Amino acid sequence: PLPIPPPSERNRPLTAFSTAAARPPQLHEAPQLLRHLPASASASAPAYVPLSRRMERGGRATGAYSSSLSGLDDEDKGDEKSLAALEGASNGVGSQREGSREGVKGGEEEKKLREAEALFQESVKYYCGRSGKQMDKKKSKLLTMEAAKKGHSGAMAECYYRGWGVQQDYGRTIEICWKAAAGGDAHAQFKLGVCYERGRGVARDTVQAVQWYMKAAEKGHISASGNLGCFYEEGIGVEPNTERAMFYYAKAASSGDVLAYFNLASCFEAKSNWTEALTWYGKAAEKGYADAQYELGRLLIERSHGEETPSEALNWFKKAAEQGYLYAISKLAMTHESDGNLEDALEWYWRLFDISNAKQQAGDESDSEQFLEAAEMKLWGSGNIRKFALKFYDDQEKKMKEIFDRDLPKLHMIGGQILEALHSNRPMKLRNIGQPAVSYNNIGLSWDRLNT
Repeated sequence: PLPIPPPSERNRPLTAFSTAAARPPQLHEAPQLLRHLPASASASAPAYVPLSRRMERGGRATGAYSSSLSGLDDEDKGDEKSLAALEGASNGVGSQREGSREGVKGGEEEKKLREAEALFQESVKYYCGRSGKQMDKKKSKLLTMEAAKKGHSGAMAECYYRGWGVQQDYGRTIEICWKAAAGGDAHAQFKLGVCYERGRGVARDTVQAVQWYMKAAEKGHISASGNLGCFYEEGIGVEPNTERAMFYYAKAASSGDVLAYFNLASCFEAKSNWTEALTWYGKAAEKGYADAQYELGRLLIERSHGEETPSEALNWFKKAAEQGYLYAISKLAMTHESDGNLEDALEWYWRLFDISNAKQQAGDESDSEQFLEAAEMKLWGSGNIRKFALKFYDDQEKKMKEIFDRDLPKLHMIGGQILEALHSNRPMKLRNIGQPAVSYNNIGLSWDRLNT
């Protein structure tokens, strides 16, 4: 028998993976107006993470409603550029709301306002992936800093909140936001809500957070509406109120917020309205949101009532898996295994192991450990996947060895020609001569991994 040593030196027992239980129904009938929201919108990436999903999946997303530019907590501290002049830069320039801002009057001041506002709105689009922009946080960071240099209060608050170009200072963030919020700046009001929600620069106070989100949402701030939906759904700082939660989700969805699509789908699913759930998951999935792609595939399988796995579901799982979404990769592996397609199952279990292991090495402690253990159990356990893998790689190695032995004289001859060319310092064209050796080597690598 082949040796089966532990896959790593962590010396911890492997535990079987079990998927999270479905969230129990908790929402009442949704208002009919939700059925008539526009079918298309410009959003292409999430701006915040619904609390219900974080609770259900055991902390997969740790950013607590990553809204607008308040997304991933305290990332990218420091910068190669200095904003030493930031303290004196503010001239009352701020963002009235995410989409537009009525400016102060006056030639140069108005021009400066428009430039700063345009920079800041571009930074929001790149950070959240809205309006057809691909998510690019580095570009968003640079645009935010440029807007801050021009005195944009919202950009300045973000720089101090995150430590972009200046020393991180939550107190200064609060100071800037208080001043701008008093003048009706929607982003400053929203940012105060974030600070109160998380206890950054102030004592944590979810009631105050709700009040500031309310003010921002009234001015059309998309992310504030999305956060209010989460608060009302989960009863954070307010009494749980399903209708109000779905009202705010609908408000954000009407502006094209992909997470609002996702949250509405979750609400409809909770009350067993499968048609609406599939519709809204589909809207979010089409925008490239991996969570929605996974949930759409899962629901399609569940609604097939145990019949053959729908190909459409596998396609959505693959789209999510291409983004490194561990739930989708695991689901693909398990689905192929249950369908008896062990070769594809083996491939997806290897991907599950590689990606979850990479996340573990990078310090990602969210859900990667449970998926890593699941992959280890399959690849180094005693089940069907392990048995199939040993036989599969053994057969493949035999086939490749035949090819390699057949082509070995040719490889020797080419090797001699290469050496001669190197010694004589003359050019030489090579055409696909190494493919047999490369293929053989790949099989050998897979074999070695399975036994070490």
